Amino acid sequence: MSSFVQWNFRDEYIDTMLVHFVYNQDFERSDEANIKLLILSHQFAHNGFPAIYVDNPPPDMAQRNVPGVLVFDFYKKGIGIPNWSKVTTIDWIIEHDLEPKLWILLQRALTLKLYYEKIDQDCLYFSSYILVPKSKNWPIPSLYRIYPLFRAHRIYIRITCELIPSLCVEFPQVPPINSFILVPPNEQPYKIISTYGTKLKLISPIKDDYRTIDITITKFVLVANPPRSLQLFFSPEENEPIKTSTRVFQPPKTDESVIEEFYSKIKQESKENSKPTQIKNTFETILNEIASNDEELSHIKQSFNRCYEIPMSIEETNLQYQGKIVYSLNFNPHIFCNSYAPSDIQASLSDAHIQQIDTPSTIISRDGGNYSETASTLINTWEDKKCSPVYGQKDGSFIIFYETCISKNAIITFFDQLTHHYSHFGFGKMTLFSQQPGLNEVSSGQTFVAAAEFYKRNELVFHREHHVFVYLVTKSYEMSKIDGNFGYVNFTENDIQNSTDSDIKMRAFELYATLRGMQDSPFGRMQNFQMEPPDFLFGFRYQPPFVLNRENQHLSIHIAYNQRTFDSVWVDDIGSAMTRWYVPNNSAIIHAISSIWDLCENRGIDVDFNIIYVYEYVTEDTFSSLMEEIRNNTKNLESVISVYTVYPSPFVQISIQSDLSMIRDTADMIIETNYPEIMNPGKEMYNPNKCAFVVTQRMQTYQVCSLNNPGFNNFSRFVRQLSRLSWLSAKPNFPQRTSSLPPHILRILMQSDTDVSVFTRFIFSPDAASM
Repeated sequence: MSSFVQWNFRDEYIDTMLVHFVYNQDFERSDEANIKLLILSHQFAHNGFPAIYVDNPPPDMAQRNVPGVLVFDFYKKGIGIPNWSKVTTIDWIIEHDLEPKLWILLQRALTLKLYYEKIDQDCLYFSSYILVPKSKNWPIPSLYRIYPLFRAHRIYIRITCELIPSLCVEFPQVPPINSFILVPPNEQPYKIISTYGTKLKLISPIKDDYRTIDITITKFVLVANPPRSLQLFFSPEENEPIKTSTRVFQPPKTDESVIEEFYSKIKQESKENSKPTQIKNTFETILNEIASNDEELSHIKQSFNRCYEIPMSIEETNLQYQGKIVYSLNFNPHIFCNSYAPSDIQASLSDAHIQQIDTPSTIISRDGGNYSETASTLINTWEDKKCSPVYGQKDGSFIIFYETCISKNAIITFFDQLTHHYSHFGFGKMTLFSQQPGLNEVSSGQTFVAAAEFYKRNELVFHREHHVFVYLVTKSYEMSKIDGNFGYVNFTENDIQNSTDSDIKMRAFELYATLRGMQDSPFGRMQNFQMEPPDFLFGFRYQPPFVLNRENQHLSIHIAYNQRTFDSVWVDDIGSAMTRWYVPNNSAIIHAISSIWDLCENRGIDVDFNIIYVYEYVTEDTFSSLMEEIRNNTKNLESVISVYTVYPSPFVQISIQSDLSMIRDTADMIIETNYPEIMNPGKEMYNPNKCAFVVTQRMQTYQVCSLNNPGFNNFSRFVRQLSRLSWLSAKPNFPQRTSSLPPHILRILMQSDTDVSVFTRFIFSPDAASM
């Protein structure tokens, strides 16, 4: 099915622009001169020009390192400047050799312009996004981020919006210690480490950045439901709770000299602390002098009054986009999920041509035979039709480590229900581990330590012989990592006490797919002429309770690979088996592919291989040297090996029009497009041949790029295979499936703990890494 939807990728583009750098003609560096320039940047933004104040100009923009205002003149209208300033202008022709700093400043300038476009909505300005608070017309706080994209030698503008109901703009009291808040215009969240009256001492994720604010005069936003991962951005020392003292201390008797010294220090501190007030007074005086009209005066004064201390933090440097994708994918595959479509948020949209992907059919086992069932209805009928796993039962045992503060009886009740549903679904039998106590009570914060010691004592052979799975029950979710080969699940006290029957059924499906079997050789069916895909993937193998129905006789094997961790996940195109191998380099992958291909050729089996370089970065490019290495290693296999990159794209949002209501919320759609880059990739990067986004209305979006030339049909078939494989995540209590990402891609991302280099979702969003 082919049709059109709308997405947040404007058709409007810029292929050249004027960039102006306006500075003080006397090259003056003073608070008053800087404030003049800062106000000037807001005047430009108020009048529709993306503009930003900078402490130093980009290269070749001025004769000296002086502060000034960068103005991006998209339509080459020209700008007027005050008589106390000078301007340097360049004609920026959009090419690959862009200055990264200039690109970041363009994003900040667009944000300031967007702020003034929405200022009548009583919004708050942060240096890289805008917060529109709830109102009578708009009941949910929303965060807008605008940024440029480079595509086919042109700049396009994209706006994303995220609705976060848990942001409290007008919080009526002093927030608790260890809470997180946003303080305009700083883009990063702050953590409260102590309070005294109405004053809050804060620490930011940036090292050694402490500050104190008074909430009676400083606007702040409380992050009422922060993700667990937000704690990871602060060091362990900073995460220690700092208690507020309410005791009244009686000072000891001291001599006159000590008292005099004490008051002299107070006088000196008072003198130092008076500078922001003086700057504010200077700002108001200058603004009154140079504002063009009453509306401009009112709007700019309003924006500065909502910001912390010195107006717009003159001395603060621009921060890179920062964030982290953390291990929480182990707990929540929705980390990249867009919860709201642009139709809900009134974002600027343009038309996009889509291809809808139909929901695949699956193969299930019932009454001793195999039957076909649509994936979207499979889970709802599993119990009624008494289905069983296609590849048989998996028996095993489990061991539990739980904190002393959690009810032992509640844990026993929960796992009794889990093992009951596991057996009831025909998955096999799960029992408490018998060779040592299966239920182990440990002190608070020591569950991961105890589990790691258990794992170390028994090593990998233990998993093969005993099928042991480890559960950790803690007061709250922990973000520790034991070992990539160590299967464990972390439940919280809330999970144990408040999970519904449907929740526990979902856990039973997850448990079956997570337990792995062991096949010593690849030839499980040597007596049969027709070999099955699982026969190629030997070693520790993961198999879901059901598999997809193969569309034709052609066999495709996917190899998802992370070059940083050397982790690879192999799966065939119907999900009949998945295995993980540690692969030290690309040559090892090619060698394994060559062996399997020789075997298939001898058996008359038509097969191809898809190497997928999975980047945990939200945007990333491929080095030309990698493609050269792949070409050199695959000279004899070029016709059967295709190379792709896949990475999450949470910034892409779509809107389904009313006349396309037949498109289901969970349906995948393909939008093929030119390759977009959020920042300059550099000359060492490889430009993909084809690019497509796989999007849904309510689930994760990801981008697929082809690095060699598989042809249109092969590329389209591969993207469809990724979408089909994602239906292996279907479970009870979820709308059709858990994740739009296929299992081998998701598994690679689950092992990621790296920084995001360019763009990330808001790290304080509850969806960012919670649940």
